[in-house]
Amino acid sequence: LIPHKHVTLRVSVKAQSGDPDIFICNRHINPNLNEHTWKSQGTGDDTVTIHPDDPMFYPGAFYIGIYSVYDSSFQLCARYVRQRVKATQMEVLEGDGFVQVRDRLGEADLRRRFCRNGAGFLEQLESPRSLHLTPRQTSPSQSPSRGPHRVPYR
Repeated sequence: LIPHKHVTLRVSVKAQSGDPDIFICNRHINPNLNEHTWKSQGTGDDTVTIHPDDPMFYPGAFYIGIYSVYDSSFQLCARYVRQRVKATQMEVLEGDGFVQVRDRLGEADLRRRFCRNGAGFLEQLESPRSLHLTPRQTSPSQSPSRGPHRVPYR
């Protein structure tokens, strides 16, 4: 059972006799040649390494199937290694940050009102962080519902 997304899973089979192959799946409880997500079918010892950036990797149960054409004996080792999560560089803000948060919330609220009324919906959808003003507004502080304070577009 993999507890969270920030791990690398490594499954290895050391063949003592025969040629065992590894099949791993996180969707089917009996992974095999036809139903598997990851596999290793090399000759002799096999290893499958699943990294957290794999699009099919998600936390939960992982099922392992070992198959061989002929009788085999083997040693199975499965382990996961926790990955360090790297935090991105934080933007240094001057002051207490309240002004920046208030401005961002105001922009988001303006985009929400545009989308609710259908004005500029596609433009807002394609670039959700940019502000598209309607031709009748000159700044984000003038919302469509403020009436007589609108200035014509130049």
